[in-house]
Amino acid sequence: MAGEVFESEKSQSRYADTRWDSNRAKPAPGSEVPVILDGGPPAYWWLDHYPRLAERAQELGMVDIIQRPGDTIFVPSGWWHATLNLPESSEDVTVACTRNIFPAETLDFVFPEMKKSDPAFARAFLEILQEKRPELMRFLPAASETSKPELVGEDPSWQLPRRHFSSLSLAECRRRFIRPKQPLIIEGLDPYLVSPETCHLSRDFLSRHFGEKMVAVFRNFRDPKQRDAEDEMEVMRLSQALSQLQRGGCEGLYLYDVSLPLKLPGLLEYLKLPRYFTHCYLQQTMRPHCFSKSWPTLFIGSAGSQARLHVDQWHSHFWMHLISGRKRWSIWHPEDTHLLCPEVLPGKVFPRFPDLSDLEAGKNGADGFHQARRIDVILEEGEVQYFADLEVQIGSFVDLTSSLKCKIRGA
Repeated sequence: MAGEVFESEKSQSRYADTRWDSNRAKPAPGSEVPVILDGGPPAYWWLDHYPRLAERAQELGMVDIIQRPGDTIFVPSGWWHATLNLPESSEDVTVACTRNIFPAETLDFVFPEMKKSDPAFARAFLEILQEKRPELMRFLPAASETSKPELVGEDPSWQLPRRHFSSLSLAECRRRFIRPKQPLIIEGLDPYLVSPETCHLSRDFLSRHFGEKMVAVFRNFRDPKQRDAEDEMEVMRLSQALSQLQRGGCEGLYLYDVSLPLKLPGLLEYLKLPRYFTHCYLQQTMRPHCFSKSWPTLFIGSAGSQARLHVDQWHSHFWMHLISGRKRWSIWHPEDTHLLCPEVLPGKVFPRFPDLSDLEAGKNGADGFHQARRIDVILEEGEVQYFADLEVQIGSFVDLTSSLKCKIRGA
């Protein structure tokens, strides 16, 4: 480029670029460490921090550049930079255009950061890359292929089959699983349930289209000992909740059971329901009722957020489609519910269970807990899990996860 270094301030734009080097940038003991404030006008940075950094320019590897009209500057990935507009004396503004670029050679560096920032978008990007430019996959580490068992669970009387939708007809699903009340995992439905336009409900898509919607956000779902009355709930914009998830440090943050028809009706046009479960009496009543628009619901949970040990109300079936992330499930045979020490409080209809860690430790008189038939499974992206009524379950998110859930009656 034709820009000059350390020129006068008669030009259009000034760049202070610093390539991070852990050896050069490490301050000496007792030296002042530059603090970059989060928020406030950018002028604060130039007034408070730039002079101190400029004094250590050689030590920090800092390059100070004046960009003139007609110059194009290229900043490689990983370079910290700040800009200050300096119009000519005869001008009032500085005009420039920019674009982020993603060369194939930077895939190994950029893609992990993309996945960390927005896993759902990164997954959609990778799928398109595999389809359109498979030769570029050589720049990424080879993904390890692990075969999934067709049956999950060691007890022959309590197992969870995994079936691909292409080999599972509607008639077989109802005959072998829904009517006998047998749980099931269905693979391969994701491209048909979620519109590609959403990039697997990426944070960017949800923020742009529904960011101003108000949602209830729970914060204590990481602690299974908390009771329902102690849930810490805050109402905020969806964009705020997604921003907190992106920044990290949000352990236990959980958008839990958000009704799409009531809270995010516009999202329904991007989603379809599995045909296996569309025959539902909750949606086929002659007159509207208080639950007509309760489902499907959306879950977005940070890593480690979890639901407590419970059985769903009404003894209803339900299905859950995992759009992104991973979710660990533990389910118990309904005939062994008594071994989980259920308790029905006065005035309540549905049982409450002790904390799972207490049951596993044999507390609360749970001497027979380990005799209960149990299945542990991790639900992966794109899979649909079906549960029958009376099955006791607990779920926890392994990664940042988004999923859809729907109750069904009389299917």
